[in-house]
Amino acid sequence: MARCGTARNAALTDVISTKSKGGGIGLAMVRQLVHRNGGAVRYARSVATGARFIIAF
Repeated sequence: MARCGTARNAALTDVISTKSKGGGIGLAMVRQLVHRNGGAVRYARSVATGARFIIAF
């Protein structure tokens, strides 16, 4: 598991969407709510399974 770096952190803070519908604010909202309640969001990447975001309190 890796801590959020510059590129990874952008996924949690910026409004990013690769879809034609949607605002791309999901992960940014999750991060804000989790941090506000004393938790942390971490990022893990696997070639076999793709990206995984872990929420810990």
